[in-house]
Amino acid sequence: MAYEVKAEDTGEVMTVIENVPAGGKAGGEQDAPPADPILAPTKYSGDQKLKKVAPADAPKPAAPPTQYSKPPVPAMKRWFGAKDQPTATKEPKAAKGKAAPAPVVVEAKYHPDPVVRLIGALRDDLLPSMREVAAESLAHAGQGRAEVTEELIRAAQTDPAPSVRACCCRCLGGMQVKTPECVTALHTLSADEEPVVRSEATAALSMLQAK
Repeated sequence: MAYEVKAEDTGEVMTVIENVPAGGKAGGEQDAPPADPILAPTKYSGDQKLKKVAPADAPKPAAPPTQYSKPPVPAMKRWFGAKDQPTATKEPKAAKGKAAPAPVVVEAKYHPDPVVRLIGALRDDLLPSMREVAAESLAHAGQGRAEVTEELIRAAQTDPAPSVRACCCRCLGGMQVKTPECVTALHTLSADEEPVVRSEATAALSMLQAK
């Protein structure tokens, strides 16, 4: 109960409250409601069933994939749609007891042996003058090599240019090639339809017989 009391001499008004319970609050004040566990979880200390504690050995949930967790895409593939190039793999070496891989074929013009390069020039060069130079170079650089003799005999019989056939005959005579194959070829060329070839073949046979 609350009463207002006014002093007659001074006119001062006071409020008198009766029957206030012990520990209560005057003026109609009420206790604050308990904290809301959703809006203020740190202030809530109510039911402990709401608190869930994960076991220590429980696996951690995987983080969702993001643009930073994906592998980067190369710029050429992003911009131009280029496909991935297959990676080069080394060929396995041949095991013991198995056939070895085939040897690598090297073109004659790139061969480290100068004689092989000259043989390639005598066979494949388009200019007859360059084939003549190759034949004369073989006569000087290929002394004693069977492949040089075979190539000069072949060119003397089959080259389409008469000047090259005549040059090969002259080279065989100067190298003193007295093998049966060379002598037979020179005898055949001494009857060639081209005068220059006949002349050089006859001179080469004379040189072989003179020495």
